[in-house]
Amino acid sequence: MAECRPKNYPKLKDYKPSRFMLPTCHYDAAKADRAVTFIENLRHTKGKWAGKRFWLLPWQEQIIRDVFGIVDERGNRQFRTAYVEIGKKNGKSELAAAVALYLLFADNEPSAEVYGAAADRQQASIVFDVAHQMVQMTPALLKRCKIMAATKRIVNYGNAGFYQVLSAEVGTKHGLNVSGLVLDEVHTTVITVWTAISTAISTVMNTISTTITSVWNGIYNTIKPLLDAFKYLFETIWQAIQILIGAVLTAIQTKITSIWNAIVAFVTQMLTRLQTTFSTVWSAIQTAISTVLTAIQTAVTTVWNAIVSFLSPLLTGIQTRMSTAWNAIKTVISTVLSAIRSTVSSIWTAISSKISGVVNGIKSVVSSGWNAMKSTVSSLSNSIKSAATTAFNSMKSGISSTISGIKTTIISAIFSSVSTLRG
Repeated sequence: MAECRPKNYPKLKDYKPSRFMLPTCHYDAAKADRAVTFIENLRHTKGKWAGKRFWLLPWQEQIIRDVFGIVDERGNRQFRTAYVEIGKKNGKSELAAAVALYLLFADNEPSAEVYGAAADRQQASIVFDVAHQMVQMTPALLKRCKIMAATKRIVNYGNAGFYQVLSAEVGTKHGLNVSGLVLDEVHTTVITVWTAISTAISTVMNTISTTITSVWNGIYNTIKPLLDAFKYLFETIWQAIQILIGAVLTAIQTKITSIWNAIVAFVTQMLTRLQTTFSTVWSAIQTAISTVLTAIQTAVTTVWNAIVSFLSPLLTGIQTRMSTAWNAIKTVISTVLSAIRSTVSSIWTAISSKISGVVNGIKSVVSSGWNAMKSTVSSLSNSIKSAATTAFNSMKSGISSTISGIKTTIISAIFSSVSTLRG
């Protein structure tokens, strides 16, 4: 899986070509993108970034795009010399090594000759050692070259080019066919080294192309690198001032952020304390309310018990009096019912006696008539006797039914009256 640029890693946005771009030149995005892509596929070799992709910072990408992307109408680079001044521990050797490897492998220069120089060979070897490690961490480059660490030389099989470390020995620098030069620690390097190498660049198409045709041209070609160096020095100083201002603004932002974080921490602490205090107060309020409610409950229970104790004798007295009254009512009702029963019994006895007398009278009359007629209507005695007996029985049954109905009606009326009194 391809490694992607970290989200919070700064990147150059809205690139604008250098203000020193000539009217006859233009910005070739494809060439610039090629250089940027090549360098960003290399890897860091030192510190906490070791082994990670060389993602260019905005100021680094600005330099690469200006140097490799601004070309004339023939496609040759406008800037043949780049003076870059960087503070210590800001990736100067990494950037220089990356540029040297691009000139060797990806600049489309046949038999490219890239040199690294400094005041002494040991100083010049620093950039070479970084480039050496970068190649070893990039399989695509490693299989296309041979590294000769002892002689500080990297040979590119693809274009028969090489990257070679030089020392400050001036006599050996004339006659070189330089296509690229990385000059480290220029402030400590003898000016003649620069002069000797710069004259060797004249034969390469994409570097400084001058022809010494006169003494004036010779003088001009001699001082031109210095003029260019001063020009780029001024530009670099201006960029350094911008970077410094940016650093100051960053420091201010950091300070403000620190103050803001302190304020947030203080407010958070105060809110935590307020929350703790509020929690304590709320617990105290809850305890107080619980105590008050418990006291109210106790008082209500006591009052209720007192009310119950006060009402209990009253209710008992009322119950006793109601029981006595009910017993009296029951006695009265029982007496009334007994009187009614006695009256009904007396009436029934009188009625029964009366009926019995009537029946006996009728029986006597019938018996007398019977006896009188017995002798006269002897032949019809059985018939008359049977008819009389039947009539007697019918009359007796009717009278009994009448008496039973009267008795039932009287008893029903009495019990209905008793039920009404109970209700």
